[in-house]
Parts: sequence; structure tokens; C-alpha cells
Amino acid sequence: MNVFDALTPLAARRLRTSVVSPFAQAYWDRLNDQGYARSTVRLYLNCLAHFAHWTSRQQVNLSALDRHIQRFVDWHLPRCRCGPSVQRRRPSMRAALGHFKIVVTDAGVLRDTEPLSQVDEQLLRFDRYLFQMKGLAASTRRRRLPCWPPKLLHLWPPQIPPPDRGLIAA
Repeated sequence: MNVFDALTPLAARRLRTSVVSPFAQAYWDRLNDQGYARSTVRLYLNCLAHFAHWTSRQQVNLSALDRHIQRFVDWHLPRCRCGPSVQRRRPSMRAALGHFKIVVTDAGVLRDTEPLSQVDEQLLRFDRYLFQMKGLAASTRRRRLPCWPPKLLHLWPPQIPPPDRGLIAA
């Protein structure tokens, strides 16, 4: 069966007119070969169509797919105004796009190995600090990172004292 026949006309058009299009049939075949239920396959295809619609407006390069998926899930979905017919649930979207990453990688598209900029590296360390040292949830950290002004990055990382070994029970 053709992957575009399983979608609504709007979702099929969004998928056809994006950089995702060449991988759509392989994506469909992968999900069916792995024995996913029809409803799950349709859900994941609709997730992929939403991502495809977003990519057509963002000039996405598939070699940097990981970064684009993260931006889509973390920044676009919470603010999405794409219309009532798109999938917006993060767990479904992450699962669907995880399969898509495998299909793209299996097709031979090389992943971007470009090193992080100094600002991105420091923001990543700050995110780890908020998680490991402060115990903040992912949703809280996503809201806090954009508030961290780049002009203050020279103050990062703070001097974190070593843990007090006297509090550990013997």
C-alpha cells in the first residue's frame, strides 16, 4: 500500500511537499514490518506529517535531524498553532520521530557531527546542572534556559563544593 493513501489529503500533501517525502514509504514499511497496529501506524504518520509541515517552513537539513527534532518537540509543540488536525502529543511525537531517525540513518544520510558552539556547550552544561544539582524537571529547564542571558555565560560554571562526606552513613 502507498503511504500517502493512508493519510488524509492535507496530511499527505504536507508530507509530499517536504524534505521528509523521500523517506515516507520506507517509514511506513518499517512500522508495518515491525507489527505495529494500524491505528499506531496512522498516528505516527500523522506525527510525521506535522513534523514535515514544520520542516517546510524551517529550511531543515536532514543531516542535523537530531537538533531539528529537539527544536520541534521542545519549542514548536508547546506553542503550536498549526491547526486542529495535527498531532501535538509529545510522547507520540518522540516515538514517531525516533523511528524516523532510524529510517533516515538507514538510508545513509550522515548525521551532523558539527561541534557545539561555546554558548550551546555552556547552555548544555547549565541544563545538566539544573537537572543533576537542582533536580529541576525537563519542562522547568526548558522554560529557564532561554532566560539565561548570554552576557552572563562568563560566570558559568559556578564553583560547586564537593559533597560533604560526613553526612553519608557508614
